[in-house]
Amino acid sequence: MDWRYIKQQIGITVLFALIELLLVQNMESGTNLWQLLVMTAIVWLCVSAVLYSDLLQRRQQHQMDNKSLLLDVISSSSPVMVWSIDSHGRIAEIRGRAQKNVADASKAVTGSDARQVFRSSPGLLRDIERARKGGKFMSYQPINGRFFRHHFQSHESGSGSVDMIHCVSVDLTREKELEEQLRLSSKIFSFTADAIVVTDNRRVIESVNNSFTEITGFSAEDVLGEKLGLPRTASQDVSFYKKVWRDLKKRGVWRGEVWSKRKSGELFSGRMTLKTVYDADGEVSNYVAFFSDVTDLKRSQEELRYLANHDSLTGLPNRRLFLDRLDQGIKRARRVKDRLAVYFIDLDEFKQINDTLGHHVGDSLLKEVGERLRGIVREADTVSRLAGDEFTIIAENVGGNDEVRGLAKKILGIFELPFNLHDKEFYVSASVGIGVFPDDGEDLITLMKGADAAMYKAKAEGRNGYYYLSAKQANNENSDLFFNSELRMAIPRNQLSLVYQPQVLIHTGEVIGCEALMRWNHHSRGQVMPNTFIPLAEQAGLIRELGNWALESACERMSKWRDQGAPIQFMSVNVSLTQMQDKKFPTMVERALEKSGLPASCLMLDISEKSILVDLSHSKQFIEKLADIGVAVSIDDFGTGKAPYGYLKELPVSVIKVDRKLMNDIKIGKQNDSLLRAIIGLGDVLGVDVVAEGVERTIQEKYLHGVGCRFAQGFLYGKPMSAETFTQQMGSNSHTIQ
Repeated sequence: MDWRYIKQQIGITVLFALIELLLVQNMESGTNLWQLLVMTAIVWLCVSAVLYSDLLQRRQQHQMDNKSLLLDVISSSSPVMVWSIDSHGRIAEIRGRAQKNVADASKAVTGSDARQVFRSSPGLLRDIERARKGGKFMSYQPINGRFFRHHFQSHESGSGSVDMIHCVSVDLTREKELEEQLRLSSKIFSFTADAIVVTDNRRVIESVNNSFTEITGFSAEDVLGEKLGLPRTASQDVSFYKKVWRDLKKRGVWRGEVWSKRKSGELFSGRMTLKTVYDADGEVSNYVAFFSDVTDLKRSQEELRYLANHDSLTGLPNRRLFLDRLDQGIKRARRVKDRLAVYFIDLDEFKQINDTLGHHVGDSLLKEVGERLRGIVREADTVSRLAGDEFTIIAENVGGNDEVRGLAKKILGIFELPFNLHDKEFYVSASVGIGVFPDDGEDLITLMKGADAAMYKAKAEGRNGYYYLSAKQANNENSDLFFNSELRMAIPRNQLSLVYQPQVLIHTGEVIGCEALMRWNHHSRGQVMPNTFIPLAEQAGLIRELGNWALESACERMSKWRDQGAPIQFMSVNVSLTQMQDKKFPTMVERALEKSGLPASCLMLDISEKSILVDLSHSKQFIEKLADIGVAVSIDDFGTGKAPYGYLKELPVSVIKVDRKLMNDIKIGKQNDSLLRAIIGLGDVLGVDVVAEGVERTIQEKYLHGVGCRFAQGFLYGKPMSAETFTQQMGSNSHTIQ
């Protein structure tokens, strides 16, 4: 309500009332009162109308002023520009803060030609031309490098033509920049290599990116609405998580490495950053987790550390790690006053294996040696490869000397079994040097020098053994313990040989055959006799290999003698019980004969009576198979068994060899010849030749000739001799052999 207008109306009414009263008092008689009142009222109404019109005009002006002010306030406080273009294409009005983007603030824009003002925005000029045709529309056009949304509306005159164009332009440059930033952020969020997890203030997951799915295997649907958490591990217990959230609350950020779990259940290592996001009031609104999978990186780092400290061929600790562990071990032993032993192991004749068989075989051997050494030590002990064929073992907390020697024997024991490399069997030995802290040295350098010197001492003692430095003791007193591994190396080292003892016709002295006997020419112990190493070969399972070698070597030698015209008729070779039990032995005999070209009739196999009597039925089948091949069989050491001699009738044997013990009883005046005569008579009955073994004296020869024994073998006719010596002896007895 306009109180000013009311007051005016009251004042005018009062004024007119007073005027009317004065007119009535001074009115002449005869004047029409009603006419006067009507005229007064009309005048009053006219005056009121004028006043009311003025009031309305002022009120309208006030409203327009208020609207203009409001428009100025709105346009000056927002990125809006309101402008109009008249029918002549001039800017009739322009307001708003955004107008400074149209032209310099000092330059007057109102009244200017719109084509000049907006010449840098041809798209906007096209929109103005469009607006001239009428209508209302919206468009997006830049002005001076800023981006606007324009709302055009045309004002038509009474004639229907457009006389004014109005436009409200909103500056969206900032929004567009934010939109681009948001789009970029979205791309970064989606395609960054790091996994990103966004949670609310209660750590409930709100969004994850693609990398999260790629790293963990969980899709967004799997985790949205779930609480952010990590698996419990040995290093990530409750206290770990409490510390993480405590640091996050205190500093707003936490960085570190964590273990997480993939959808498959596989654990992986992640490098994580947790960040707290605050709202405008300083309250926590979100948590954001960034993490990357560093499992491969850690694995690579571990591999690099491993390669730096381990031998690439065997996987054992290398010299660097060995020295570190030995140093640490010595410090621990010194601190607790304990003992520590270090073993230096060097393979015997490894260079020969490498040179003759190739480095690939040598490498395979080194790897197998490393595996075997690891298999005999305690978990706390260290097996390492220093270089080449040199290995070491560090054994902490060792007790007395027996324990030190015990491990040395275990080390040598791994070389007793063959090494199966590239479809072949190899036998290798090693020399071991032992140094003990503090007996042989109280520091790393001294102890290593001592163990190294002990290893070379073991080699000087004959190899395939150990030398205990502080005890000044080699393993010679227990040498039999190491025959097995040495015996396995005898064939590849060419340490085995055959010697030959002649068998003669007693009444003429003519050499008609010989027996092949095996000898082991040990590299440090000299010649080892069969009665020493054959039992070891039986125990170690080497009889088949040694027997096959002896059989082939004997056949080859006999074949050469035949080619040279030697007068001997046969070569006899001993067969053990183990060979008799081998189903493949007859095949081995055939192969040896075929390989050498020797006729089967020139080979005789000697089987001891004791071996035959173990299983008479099997022995019969075995001898029959040999007879089918054409090989003769003799019963060796006959006369020592207690079984009745009737079993001889069942066996297709060719020769009986009388045990040498019966020869010992034939002395001057003390002959006990009943058994010997019986054996010779049995031979005559069965049609089997009898050979007396162990003939060393002439009196024994005369006696044998007297009782009808035709064949003999013993030192009287010659000790076992080499092939060369045997060849010379045959030449002197008959003719020269080339």
